[in-house]
Amino acid sequence: MVQRFRVRRNRQAGTEALVAPAGPLVTPGFHPLADFASFGPNEVAMLHEAGTDLEVFTRAIAESVCDYLVARLPRFDISGASVDQEVLEEWLSRSSTGPFDGDFADYLRGVTHVGGGTTFPGVRAPLPPQMVIGLIAWLEGEILVHLGDVSDTITLSGVGGIWMDQLMLQLGVMLEPVLGSPSGARDSSGGHNSELHRHADLAGFGVAEGRLLGETGALLEPAGSGVISLAYRYLLSRPESASYFRDTDPSRINGTFGE
Repeated sequence: MVQRFRVRRNRQAGTEALVAPAGPLVTPGFHPLADFASFGPNEVAMLHEAGTDLEVFTRAIAESVCDYLVARLPRFDISGASVDQEVLEEWLSRSSTGPFDGDFADYLRGVTHVGGGTTFPGVRAPLPPQMVIGLIAWLEGEILVHLGDVSDTITLSGVGGIWMDQLMLQLGVMLEPVLGSPSGARDSSGGHNSELHRHADLAGFGVAEGRLLGETGALLEPAGSGVISLAYRYLLSRPESASYFRDTDPSRINGTFGE
């Protein structure tokens, strides 16, 4: 199982409240589908409520990311991939507070669009897009671990979901230089997990995690069916996506959708 770094809060620091940025907290300039992803002012307000905790160990999160990248990137023969911790800290701080607007999107492009390709914030060399996706997935898990140290289950669920929403939106901006059709056949040389994703191990999803999902699958199956139904209901209700499902019979989706 991939090791997760655990960072404890310094209870003597960070007691001051975060000051919300002036102006709109989320605009289409950040991502045109932010509202579609249910990432709006209310979600940013929840980030601010949890932001005092996150601000306390922003540096520690960045250190965890640096340690992980420094240990992992050489294994993939990424030349010149030094990691700038200060850039990571600034990115995590801005991701904790916003505002999420055109300026933030431009800032994100500035730290991730390099050499005609894309990279992870703080890394000074282009990375394969699938590797960037894997690193974002690993970071999401890392943030959930940190949130679990300083919050209750309900807060962890809500704020953790918001972090995942916004990081997926950020990922869309990061990958802008390379979005499009695959340039060739998929490389399946990544090992036993490569059939799922060649950088599954880098993302922290290995054999142990897959086994754990298998052991709990029977318990989660009813919830999974409900989530699928809710997802399709949402897609059909939104003008941005409804046209893609014009010929879909809702009663046939997942077998239980219309019940």
